[in-house]
Amino acid sequence: MCLAEVLFNLQSREERKDIVLDRLPDNYFPEGEDGFARELSRARDYSEIINRFVVDYIQLQVNQDNNADVGSVLENGNLRTRIREMLNEFYEQNVIDIFEADGNENIFTMSGAKNLHNANRVTRSISARLGNFLEIIASISPYAINPEQVFGLKIKGIDLIIVNRNTNNLEYIQLKTTRGTLTGSQITRAGAELSIHQFPVFAAAFDITPWTFNHDTIPRVAGEQFWGRIGMDYDVVHSEVVSLIKRIDESWVKHLN
Repeated sequence: MCLAEVLFNLQSREERKDIVLDRLPDNYFPEGEDGFARELSRARDYSEIINRFVVDYIQLQVNQDNNADVGSVLENGNLRTRIREMLNEFYEQNVIDIFEADGNENIFTMSGAKNLHNANRVTRSISARLGNFLEIIASISPYAINPEQVFGLKIKGIDLIIVNRNTNNLEYIQLKTTRGTLTGSQITRAGAELSIHQFPVFAAAFDITPWTFNHDTIPRVAGEQFWGRIGMDYDVVHSEVVSLIKRIDESWVKHLN
């Protein structure tokens, strides 16, 4: 049995993590003169091990999906159902807590502008939590893996490892909500994090706002260009997230009244 099959048949990410880390040298410690350099070194070392088996692992996911009794999760009806279930769970687990949280002191609290403070607090919190959750939604695809979720390993700057359905390239993805999510020093950092991989991609889940990330060798994709490479219909993802945001908006109005 190959390593991919061994890992695929395990029940927990902790078990998978132990087996992957066993491939590191004894007394392993990442190279680098500072914390960020060591994080990049660790990311490179982890990815070198993962690259030995991850294509086969993803193929096992694809095979399992192709043999599902109800059809592939990538079929639009199945995809919509799965995303809706996940977003309903997101709503139940996050929204009320966000509404009722006090938030941090800021210019609005300093000014006694309660309405602006609450609006700022709620939109920022929802954007942050939903942004992280989009990685999980993308992991619905059998062509994608969230390395932290599956192997218990955080690869610096990488949210997903995918096999591109169009090219069969093994791509390391940094996923943001919109094209303009990064600012300032984050752009340089993202470039450094992605550059250590053979096929890096900077991706935006939704094809809105101007780009802020720019790099000579790292491609950037948004909306359909991202979701299509893992076989997910962008229109389905977009419409379900829009429905969630409208539901949150309606609930916020009721909460204020």
